[in-house]
Amino acid sequence: MSLYFESIMESDYVYDSASLAQIFDRRDEHARYSNLIELFYKDLKASLVDIRSYIKQLFEPKPVRVVLESPPKVEIVFVDGRNNPDIVNQSVMKESYHYELGKLATKRNRMDFQFFSGLLRSRCEGNEPVLAELDHMERFLGNDIEYHCALRLIEKHLGEA
Repeated sequence: MSLYFESIMESDYVYDSASLAQIFDRRDEHARYSNLIELFYKDLKASLVDIRSYIKQLFEPKPVRVVLESPPKVEIVFVDGRNNPDIVNQSVMKESYHYELGKLATKRNRMDFQFFSGLLRSRCEGNEPVLAELDHMERFLGNDIEYHCALRLIEKHLGEA
């Protein structure tokens, strides 16, 4: 697999064959391990779809037909959104944890971990699964498998996966 799917093996810290074997053996112990195996399968399937699409494009090129038309007329209408309930409130957006998770994904030193995990902890007060996985990550800062399996489970709980 390492030979044929080199790109996927390099896409995550624990997608090497030794780490995946250890995680797979522990998949029934905790959701963090089964979650990572599910993510790996999902990434592997996406990689296969991309490879298949590339091969199809390479060996079955389709002719391209270009039609030049005059550009469409554009009319700009300004509306007052305060009195129109059909206008969506742009200030209501999904809460994102991308910054904190991105910083934790780079697996920094203990001081950096405490800072960025502290930011995430303050935003996730009361979210016990996330807090438990952050504690797990802190205990296993030196273990890539434990650290990244816990991080991926946090991403799943926060809807960032």
